[in-house]
Amino acid sequence: MVIASLLIGCYGPPPAPRIASGHYSGPPISLERTPDGAMVVMKAPGGGWQVMVDRVSEVYGKQNVYISVRRPNPKVSYATRVVEQRALTTVPSRTPAGIYARVLPFDASRSDDGAYVFVTEAAAVAGESR
Repeated sequence: MVIASLLIGCYGPPPAPRIASGHYSGPPISLERTPDGAMVVMKAPGGGWQVMVDRVSEVYGKQNVYISVRRPNPKVSYATRVVEQRALTTVPSRTPAGIYARVLPFDASRSDDGAYVFVTEAAAVAGESR
């Protein structure tokens, strides 16, 4: 019983993601509002790119979405047309949100500690309150 109490008492939230200054250098990313929430939309210049939601956290009345964008494998040939990818988030439509992203090599681990950079911000859906 004592050990369980100590383990529960020692657990805390994961550390905040590292944020770097600078500009996002990956494919265009936006946040699309749906009746059920918000979706990250990436328009990749070709096949092989991947978008993944790493984390969503609430900060000062808005929710920040942290995503990883993985580059295509350079050893594979992909179609050279715009490919739209979507990733659902847990951000409600009525909540403002910020998007932070990092671009990883195709073979990087998802747990890579690369820093995120600010991409864009999306206001809450008009007419709804938080």
